[in-house]
Amino acid sequence: MFAASFSHGPACDALMAVARDRSPVGELQCHALFGLFETCASLSHALKQELARHAHTESGFNVLGYVLHHASEVVTPRNIADGLGLSLQTVTAILGRLEVSGLIARERASEKKRDFTIKATAAGRQAFASALSHQLASITRLMSPLDPRDLAALDVTCARLREISTQLPTS
Repeated sequence: MFAASFSHGPACDALMAVARDRSPVGELQCHALFGLFETCASLSHALKQELARHAHTESGFNVLGYVLHHASEVVTPRNIADGLGLSLQTVTAILGRLEVSGLIARERASEKKRDFTIKATAAGRQAFASALSHQLASITRLMSPLDPRDLAALDVTCARLREISTQLPTS
């Protein structure tokens, strides 16, 4: 429900107004959370742009990473879909693009025509390693202005927010 785009617009303005009327702490909490949403969206966008500069999409990068991480196993489109929380249709489309690009190959997994396993090619391993290197350089560049103590505090704060979010009632 609360996406980065939620932090702009009438709903956000209404929440901020109600929080402001109720307490300064409530207003600060809303402002900080919406700032976190915007920051995450901005950083995510920067990293996606870096992937795009090197001819990768985020979903293709994640699928290729999954295939490489599970290289010693039989990897099927269903495994990938389940492992990454994507639909089988989405994974099939991504695999098609990766295969056309020469980054993965499909191999028969059994005598059945429809059963096949996914393997990264040498070009796929090289492309993934290169993308990892560029992503790490981008992350380092984005985060380097922050003092290590601030990074540690941010890490603790994010962990605490994740912990709290899992304890929120679902209904």
